[in-house]
Amino acid sequence: MAPSSLRPPSPEAPPGQRGAALATTLILLVIATLLVLGATRFAAQEEKMAGAILDRAIAFQSAEAGLRRAEELALRSTPPTEQPDNTDGICKQTSCSGGLCAPPDADCPPRWQDPSFTGWIPILSPPEVPLPVEGFYEYLTKFPLNPGESDPTIDVFRYRVTVRAVRTPGSTVILESQYQVF
Repeated sequence: MAPSSLRPPSPEAPPGQRGAALATTLILLVIATLLVLGATRFAAQEEKMAGAILDRAIAFQSAEAGLRRAEELALRSTPPTEQPDNTDGICKQTSCSGGLCAPPDADCPPRWQDPSFTGWIPILSPPEVPLPVEGFYEYLTKFPLNPGESDPTIDVFRYRVTVRAVRTPGSTVILESQYQVF
C-alpha cells in the first residue's frame, strides 16, 4: 500500500461556511467592548455630576445658615456714623470693623467682588454647619418708619448682609440679603 493511502480523507467544508464564525465573533466582541466602555464613561460622568450637586447643596445650606446668623449680628449692631463720599466719582471705600461696614461708596464695586477687601469675618464654623462661613454686613441707611406721621421717632435701619461658604475643592456659594431692623 502506498503511504498516501494511509491518510484519512479530509472532510469537505459544508457549503457557505469558510471561517466566517471567527470573524463574526470578533466583530461582536469589539462592539460589546465599545458599549461597555461607553457605559463606564457615562457612569463616571454621572458620578462627577452628582458629586458637584452635593458640593453645591452643602455649600448653599451652610451659607443660608450663615446668612441668618449674620442677620442676627446686624440686629444687635450699632450703626456706624461714617458716610461715603459719593460726590467726586472716585472709589473711596468706607471702613469695616468686626464685620460691620459703613455705607458703601456708590463709585466702588460691591465689596464681595473686590479681591482686596479684607473685612470678611467668620460667621459660623463646623460643627454648626458642614463648612466654614464668613461674611460681613453693611449699614445702608436709616429712614422713618411712617414718614409724615405725628411720631417720627420710630426709625428703620437697613443693612445688606453678605456671606460665603467655600467647599475646597468644589463649590463657592455667596448669598446676600437686605435686612431691616425696626
